[in-house]
Amino acid sequence: MANSTLTVIAGPTIATFNLPLTICHGSESPILPTTSVEGITGTWLPSTVDNMTSGTYVFSPNPDQCATESVTIAIEVTPLTTPTFKTINAICEGGTAPELTLISIEGITGTWLPAVIDNTTTGTYTFTPDPGQCASPTTITVVVDPAEFIPTFDVIAPICAGSSAATLPESSNEGITGTWFPAVINNMMTTTYSFTPDPGQCAIPTSLEVVVNGQMIDVFGVFCNQPGVEPIDLALLLPGDIAEGGQWTDVDNSGALNNSVFSPEGLTGSSYTFEYTVMQDGCVTTATVEMTFSQDECGIVLPCGSVAVYNAFSPNNDGVNEVFMIENLQQFDCYPTNIVRIYNRYGVLVYEAKQYDNDGTSFKGISEGRANVGDELPTGTYFYVVQYTTTEGSTVSLDGYLYLSR
Repeated sequence: MANSTLTVIAGPTIATFNLPLTICHGSESPILPTTSVEGITGTWLPSTVDNMTSGTYVFSPNPDQCATESVTIAIEVTPLTTPTFKTINAICEGGTAPELTLISIEGITGTWLPAVIDNTTTGTYTFTPDPGQCASPTTITVVVDPAEFIPTFDVIAPICAGSSAATLPESSNEGITGTWFPAVINNMMTTTYSFTPDPGQCAIPTSLEVVVNGQMIDVFGVFCNQPGVEPIDLALLLPGDIAEGGQWTDVDNSGALNNSVFSPEGLTGSSYTFEYTVMQDGCVTTATVEMTFSQDECGIVLPCGSVAVYNAFSPNNDGVNEVFMIENLQQFDCYPTNIVRIYNRYGVLVYEAKQYDNDGTSFKGISEGRANVGDELPTGTYFYVVQYTTTEGSTVSLDGYLYLSR
């Protein structure tokens, strides 16, 4: 009897595959192999991996391989993470640019293009994650502000002289903080206020004018009381911006005032005060005119007179009150040397002279300082410093505000 061989086959083989169980959304789909690690051939349903949605894939072996009927594999599609970064605040043109960090808040690593922030212009920067992190590219914009940004402020409505004044704002309309000079609004005269931004805000200084209508002004003049002296029209002493048609008052009841004409002949007093009031721009303007007897006006040689500073003048070419008057400073026999300095509201020197004499050497409202030499200076408030010596050898200093009106 012939021998025969019996082959015993073990139970069905389970097909296995080297497939990733998770992939990134939108990444390259893995290929479903038609042959398992064990050499089992078959087909898949679906036949390709969807890289947009998680799903299950069923492998069905071909017949006669002693393999399990089917194998199911689940492949999860992981959503992409968008990397985020700390906000980079706007920088000033030419300022120090921050570095672009290579790790996001979520711990995603990658590279930037461009790799370095340009501190001269606003730009967009693209972050590309390193492979295998299921993260998508993202962009940020870094704003570069111009280095000469000018802050703006709402206009402060005009006020009447002596009334309550508004407060200068602590910050501009754009949120720029800084300091003002002067720091408080002067409610007696129109003034321009200088705003200096705090550092690091890409802003440059600017100014804001607050108009004060109906000013209260002090005016000074001199007179002679000798026989034959000409009357003085006090209206000619007033600044040029004061309206006409107002009311004159003889405050001291001198009896020498007719409308605006002062007739000092025969008066015995040393000084007289007159007041001019007029409605101007909805407010009352008051000018107090103080007339002082001067022997110089009468051609009489005086002993040393006191130095007196007149704090207002109007260089408007009308022939009256054209220069900054410092009475008696020209008496060089009494005051051998002097120096006069004038500063604008920014503290910039606009005039400086030695041996000031109220005539050829005098401040006529023309810049003679460090800049804009020869230019007419605008109406406004200035600051004077006067220093002079006496025959006794002492030095005297005077300072204060000076109002220039055209």
